[in-house]
Amino acid sequence: MSSPYDKRTYDVGTKCKVDITGDSISYTNTDTASLPLEFSMAYDEGNYNFSPLNAAKVTFDVAPNQTITITKKDTGFALTTNMETVVTINPEYNDDAINAFEGSEHDFVQYVTAYYLRFVMESNAMVNYNMEKKCSELSFDFNNDGVYDESPITGDADCNGVPYEINDIYWTMQQIAESGAYGAGSTYFPTTAGDIDGNGKVDTNDLFDITYECALRGAGLKK
Repeated sequence: MSSPYDKRTYDVGTKCKVDITGDSISYTNTDTASLPLEFSMAYDEGNYNFSPLNAAKVTFDVAPNQTITITKKDTGFALTTNMETVVTINPEYNDDAINAFEGSEHDFVQYVTAYYLRFVMESNAMVNYNMEKKCSELSFDFNNDGVYDESPITGDADCNGVPYEINDIYWTMQQIAESGAYGAGSTYFPTTAGDIDGNGKVDTNDLFDITYECALRGAGLKK
């Protein structure tokens, strides 16, 4: 961080502003270039215990003048931002859980990726750890009322609460390209948001459907 009170760091490296209030920490990029930001969330206090997880690395792409806020919640954490960003949540399992696992290699992959999330957001999102289902769940507060009760919407690849926009086409293309290059785990949004034809995956058929839907709405033929 750059500090005007220290000549060794002033105007050197990343410029930012960090605010810590209660259970929240906010980071504002005051530099002129975008940068990656990573928070490390540890779970080892009282009720804030999500075994088999003991931590998660939460990574953002932060644009100039963008603010990211992460807030501890009883069942996970809330994320708030003032601009579009890509969020990646990598869970870290405790050693006891890894050593105690019994099952096939395929089952193990399913086990360690069940809490992984990668998605696009523009305002407010909530990550909940469902310990009964043994997975992460994603919800949104699209209308800024403080209640995270909205699920990902079909056709809303950028998760801003409005489906079938030009930006949704872009993120659908990005998802398909990443999956083709790196495998199905390289997701950019929940499958629900991009799986227009309901076959359980995001592919070029969905890209056609979402592009066609956007064209109809752009021409005023459909609302």
